[in-house]
Amino acid sequence: MRIFLLLLAIVAINIPAQDAATYPYYYKSHITSTPAPSAPINEIIFSSSPMSESELNTALGFSVTNYQLNGNTVTFDNQSFNVGSQGFAGNTFILSISLNAGIIDVAAFDGCTNIQTINYYKATEIRNGAHYDNLSLTTINIAKCISLGNDVDYTSVFANCVGNTITLTIPAALMTCNGGNPDGDIQYLQANNTITIIQIP
Repeated sequence: MRIFLLLLAIVAINIPAQDAATYPYYYKSHITSTPAPSAPINEIIFSSSPMSESELNTALGFSVTNYQLNGNTVTFDNQSFNVGSQGFAGNTFILSISLNAGIIDVAAFDGCTNIQTINYYKATEIRNGAHYDNLSLTTINIAKCISLGNDVDYTSVFANCVGNTITLTIPAALMTCNGGNPDGDIQYLQANNTITIIQIP
């Protein structure tokens, strides 16, 4: 029996390459690799009047890569950038933003009264008044953010966002950074809205 198994193993190892189709089992890799997931694309959804490529370039201060317009949804591929001060301020057509930006600067989306959803995949800083007068917020995902405003007190990041039901995803550290209490801007959201907080360790 041992000799038979040894001969069978030798035969299996030495199957000619041209016989791969006949003996597919022996040509299958036992180690499978899954391609790394691609980074999320940037997506901005508008109710109407979506921004043209030139308008988006002006708002961001650089030329975006692979601008695509599908209905009222704009996408682009850039993986490392910041949203500058007042870049999108006053755009009341924006409903949802999902961005790879690292910094959201002062008043970047000030007066964007109809934004409902914020997804910041990489943002570590969201500066003073960045979402001032975003009256319609229901989903805020800032899971990488370590700095809301220029200190841990209230800095108007979400000023005038009141009376909403909001799901807020944040790093756990933001819940204790203010002398054991939440960051002042989170306290503001808690005091003025119905909040479900998801803490990321």
